[in-house]
Amino acid sequence: MTSVSGTHVRRLTRSQAALLKKQDYNYEISTASDTDSDCSDGPPDETPRLWSQWYDVINAKHEVPRKLFHSVTGVFSIWLYVNGYNAAIFTKPFIMVGSFMLVVELLRFRYQKVNLMVFKLFGFMMRESEHQTYNGTLYFLFGLILTTASLPKDLCLMTNMLLSWADTSASIVGREWGKYTVSLKRGKSLAGSIASFVTGVFVCYLQYAYLIPKYHHLVDSPGEVLWSPESSKLSIHVFAAATGLIASVSEFIDLWGLDDNFTIPTLSGLFLYTLLYSTRL
Repeated sequence: MTSVSGTHVRRLTRSQAALLKKQDYNYEISTASDTDSDCSDGPPDETPRLWSQWYDVINAKHEVPRKLFHSVTGVFSIWLYVNGYNAAIFTKPFIMVGSFMLVVELLRFRYQKVNLMVFKLFGFMMRESEHQTYNGTLYFLFGLILTTASLPKDLCLMTNMLLSWADTSASIVGREWGKYTVSLKRGKSLAGSIASFVTGVFVCYLQYAYLIPKYHHLVDSPGEVLWSPESSKLSIHVFAAATGLIASVSEFIDLWGLDDNFTIPTLSGLFLYTLLYSTRL
């Protein structure tokens, strides 16, 4: 034993010194971990990370807000019809809103602050690819402008329901089950086309076998309904099958790379009008 400043110190072997050093090091690691966890007694909070993952799944992968908006527009169109609104009265308001949105789109391509502001407000409805391209809502409005300005009342309702529900069903079914069927082209599967066909058939029966017979005498003027059993060579069943086929074809066609929010109502409206006009009695 030796004395240093009145304190007794024992000489340590090398193994004993190494053991003490290791214990001190483990203590320092433990203390640092406690500090990093903000002195929390429980596990770290996983809520922000789980919320982010959940948001990515419903928004980026499945586009739930976008599909919900599409579906609601079809329901809203039916509400307008049964309450006696004529589609043509919306043409001018659609032009005004579409013109405003076009100006906003041009500004956000030029000014990054405007682009960020638009994405902050409406990013949950937009695809990532639309960060530097025109918003799908703009195409949707232009499609409505063209159909309301040029088609009879019943076909305006029909084309909007096809865009709202046939396109949505094709997207949902194609994403979930398209891998089990033939791929018709990139982004288009047989499963999605079948879903679009079935929805088109349903829309035709809903409109011409239920809505129009029930509300026609209350809300329609002469010449606003293009198809009826008395005025067409097509039976309701043949017409429904043709509508399903038109829905699938309109959803499948890629017209110069234009957004399907524009091509589906315009193409389906053109095909339906040509079919019905050519088969009138």
